[in-house]
Amino acid sequence: MKSIIYSCLATIIAVAGFSGLAAAQTSTSTWKTSYNFHQEKTAINKDLTGINQQQQRVNTLDKQLISEHKAGTKTCATRAELAKAKADLQKEKAYLKADKAELLGKQQAEIAQRQKTIRSERAALLSAQIKVQPELMKGKTDAVQKTQAIVDSKHQLKQNELALKQA
Repeated sequence: MKSIIYSCLATIIAVAGFSGLAAAQTSTSTWKTSYNFHQEKTAINKDLTGINQQQQRVNTLDKQLISEHKAGTKTCATRAELAKAKADLQKEKAYLKADKAELLGKQQAEIAQRQKTIRSERAALLSAQIKVQPELMKGKTDAVQKTQAIVDSKHQLKQNELALKQA
């Protein structure tokens, strides 16, 4: 009986590695909630639309100024409008830069939070491994079930790590 348990344990350890039980309950629920960056993406798209509109306005006023110059009419109104349009364009670009920085900061904070969660799950898996090893050595049958739960949580943790690398 003990030899069967030990052979099963050796197979499980060889296939999946060995870590912890406590994270089995937390790892699946932790990763279902991810931050939605919809508001930041919407602000960036709005800024891009504003930049395109301002760039078209600058181009139109620039062409109008050139045509007025060729016609020989001198108006300060067109130059003033062109200066205002260029200032508005710079302002829109500054908003875009700020929104991109905000999005990047929130994404990095989310990644840091996930990394922290992974580290805590690894620690929980390690402590569960330490608790289960003496039970396995004594040949308890429920230790094999605990070991399987540990292996399952280890697989979940590896999937979470892969998802983090893709983020």
